[in-house]
Amino acid sequence: MKVEIDLSDVIDKDGVIVDDVRDEIVAVASQKIIDNANKTLQEAVSKVVIESVEKKMTTFINELLDYEFEKTDSWGGNLEKWTVREKIREEVRGQCVLVDREDSYSRKRNAFTELIDRAISKEVSKSSTVIFKVINETFYNDLMKNAQEQLAKRLGFAKGLV
Repeated sequence: MKVEIDLSDVIDKDGVIVDDVRDEIVAVASQKIIDNANKTLQEAVSKVVIESVEKKMTTFINELLDYEFEKTDSWGGNLEKWTVREKIREEVRGQCVLVDREDSYSRKRNAFTELIDRAISKEVSKSSTVIFKVINETFYNDLMKNAQEQLAKRLGFAKGLV
């Protein structure tokens, strides 16, 4: 493959770059510089905005969690003060109590109790398959031994079949 470039289209007689080529080079170079500057500016602004939003949201959320609300009765009398953080703490503590008995109500049990029940059921089912396998093997072996003894006794073998 052969590539030929006619330099008379790029450089004039005096060795100066032709205006059209120079304008195109300047346009491409300018666009790359502008694109790089925009990208750098966008990254810097994004970083500052994200840091600012994270800082403000952290402060806002902490203030909201610790803001005191007042529970009132239907006549407007104050009953108690509470914060969102306290309500969350109470709910988490309530979920971490093991309810060790079933009652006659059909209410939903808390997450901690359900988690414990599922873990126990899983382990029991694993153990029960192993236990049932051992029981079945033992029963089969005892059954075969008894059958051989009974057959040997009826056929008159003194020491059994084996």
